[in-house]
Amino acid sequence: MKKVLAIFALILSLSLSLALTACGDDTDSSGSGSGAGNGSGSGSGNGGSPDVHTHTPAEPVTENEIPATCKDEGSYDEVVYCSDCSLELSRETKSVAKSTNHTFVDGACTVCGKPKPSDGLSYTSNFNGTCFVSNVGSCTDKNVIIPEYAPDGSKVIAIGKNAFSGAYYAESSIHINVWFAPYDKRSALEHFMKALYNVDSRTLKEESVYLGDSYNDQPMFQFIPLSRENTS
Repeated sequence: MKKVLAIFALILSLSLSLALTACGDDTDSSGSGSGAGNGSGSGSGNGGSPDVHTHTPAEPVTENEIPATCKDEGSYDEVVYCSDCSLELSRETKSVAKSTNHTFVDGACTVCGKPKPSDGLSYTSNFNGTCFVSNVGSCTDKNVIIPEYAPDGSKVIAIGKNAFSGAYYAESSIHINVWFAPYDKRSALEHFMKALYNVDSRTLKEESVYLGDSYNDQPMFQFIPLSRENTS
């Protein structure tokens, strides 16, 4: 009887041991599944690619503008920003040609010093954006200054053959002087010295030295014996 009870107890013990082992395996398997599930879910959520912003260029704007004058070129920066985040996408500095406009006060430009051109001259077009002075027109200036551009914007490139018929003219080393009064360097100097210093023509001729380098100096070379033409 004791042997039977002992065998029964052994069988019962082995059965309980197997049952506990099976429960432990189920628990580990469930835990492993839960861990795998949580790890997979977390990794997928945090490891995804972040959103990428695509810049949208706005219309170019002008910055750092330096206006052009008749003396110097101008410039400005053409800048493009993103219309969404305002990030600067590009910047290009561009130049502006010199202005053809002048500000004349007392016969000269206050910016570049250029003398004021004569008004009232007549022009004839060459039909290619250029023209030439064809007639004195209504101009009454004693010293005629040919403008670089005619009133219509065409570039003046020549003076017509008979444009200043009856006028006086003389060539210098850099330009042509045209005027409508009978005077030259000699007569102007004689008048100037007499009016300001009471020096007569005879004294001026005998006690002066004259240096010149242009064709319009010829009256002075003929008037003053101690004259010399500078050709260097």
